[in-house]
Amino acid sequence: MESNNRYKISFISADKKYLIRRYMITPIVRLSFYPLSILGLLFFRKSRNDKVIFIVGASRSGTTVFLDIFKEHERIANWSEAPHVFESDYYNKEKDNIMEVENLFYKYRLKFLIGSFLAFRGRNKFFLNKHPQNSYRVVALKKIFPKAKFIHVIRNGHSVVASNYLQINRDKFRKSMYFGGFPKPRNWKSLLNEKLVFQLAYYWADVTNYLRDVFEESNKIDKNYIEVFFEEFCNDTDKVLANVDDFCGLDHSQRINQKSIKLVLDNNKWKKVFTSAEISKIENITSETMRKFNYIK
Repeated sequence: MESNNRYKISFISADKKYLIRRYMITPIVRLSFYPLSILGLLFFRKSRNDKVIFIVGASRSGTTVFLDIFKEHERIANWSEAPHVFESDYYNKEKDNIMEVENLFYKYRLKFLIGSFLAFRGRNKFFLNKHPQNSYRVVALKKIFPKAKFIHVIRNGHSVVASNYLQINRDKFRKSMYFGGFPKPRNWKSLLNEKLVFQLAYYWADVTNYLRDVFEESNKIDKNYIEVFFEEFCNDTDKVLANVDDFCGLDHSQRINQKSIKLVLDNNKWKKVFTSAEISKIENITSETMRKFNYIK
């Protein structure tokens, strides 16, 4: 369901793309890391952090569709994806995605960039970011922005696996990356000998469980985490939006383009993508998580 318009045909090979991004773009971002951190320390130590919203969840789980509709609110300032804002070494395919330690320089660099963005867009607005890589950084992000809100978009794992798999096969650059360039699960090194389709199944199960587990206890007190099931969002978009607006402290009546939206969802297409043997193993890998999130009994 998510748009593929941002994936353009390129005459640069996947290997060259990786080299350009890894050895040209990344060093420039790294050079900015410490100066921006110092500026953040000097000027944004007391910046407000109660107007920060993160959309997280597995890649291809409907996060982009949800974002495209949710961001249409007059008090939302959307700066989504933006990988180099949250990661100084984004194209290092050997690096773990997990981040649970609050790094001082990382903290003030983020505060500087987000504070500057809100200063430009309006300080009464809510900063919004959707970036699946941040799903494994929520512990660190919670420490940096204690009052931030986290929206976890969840979709049937079988459909997510199929959507990720098809996306990788459409993009040569992704084929050169571990796990197709999507976030790597916590035990990713032990899964490198698995077929790509099964790696993606393990990824969905891991990130979906991880996010609920991280927030399970703290949410009883902080109320900073909400789950949005993509199927429910498609079936009753206005109701889910109103619930999320209330959770974030947004006035639902201030939504732009407040017209009825009809989303079409088909979670049965995934079986057409894989062989019967692959389907059986995908079901085996995901069954416990699918049951935990009430997709199967």
